[in-house]
Amino acid sequence: MKVVAGCDRRCGFKRLGIGPIKLGMIFPLTGVVLALASCGPALVVKTAKLTVSVDDNGQLRTGSSVVTFYCTDSNPALGEMGLGTCKLYGEAVPVDLTQRRYLFMIFADQNSYDPDTFISDIEWSRPTKTATSWDITREHMPRLVTFDDPDRPITVKAVPADALDQIFGKGISLNSVHVELTDEPETHGQIYRYLPWLNGWEATLDGKRIITSNNLSSQLESVHFKRTMP
Repeated sequence: MKVVAGCDRRCGFKRLGIGPIKLGMIFPLTGVVLALASCGPALVVKTAKLTVSVDDNGQLRTGSSVVTFYCTDSNPALGEMGLGTCKLYGEAVPVDLTQRRYLFMIFADQNSYDPDTFISDIEWSRPTKTATSWDITREHMPRLVTFDDPDRPITVKAVPADALDQIFGKGISLNSVHVELTDEPETHGQIYRYLPWLNGWEATLDGKRIITSNNLSSQLESVHFKRTMP
């Protein structure tokens, strides 16, 4: 974990949506604390490795992705009281179930399509605020999706966490979703191996420029699968 003092307009952090910063770049590391004099609330930077494990008729299939999230120290997700904000960057977790069947844990929770709510799913499952390794509970499970045809974004469909067999067939079930704080670099480019069309995609998954319905393909866009610093 890294803590960077939050800044005013002169030394804010625009790349995170809260103004420019004197430090030029922030490297997501664990166990490093940085501070800027004359700045406001601290900015906490965490890098976490997310691993999804699926039981495929007795064979364990896994996929991992390293994501970075930036939160003010007053965010409840960090064990504090207050109205902090969080920003998430990285890629969704893909699991290859063979025969071009892919499961994705995307940046959204079960109650919202806001990518930053994904952080709450991670943190609210944390047994203590000092824990560095834990499983996400079913209560806070992020959204899981797949594609009937991975080459066609509009074919996206929801996958119930407790009923993977309904989508992928008999004997397939979710084993666990594990979180581990790490100093590994953020994952880049892995998602394109499964969804090459995502590179440069600038629309909802049904190809529209705006949300036009409650269909999943209208609600989801590239930011739910990959999010980079602006």
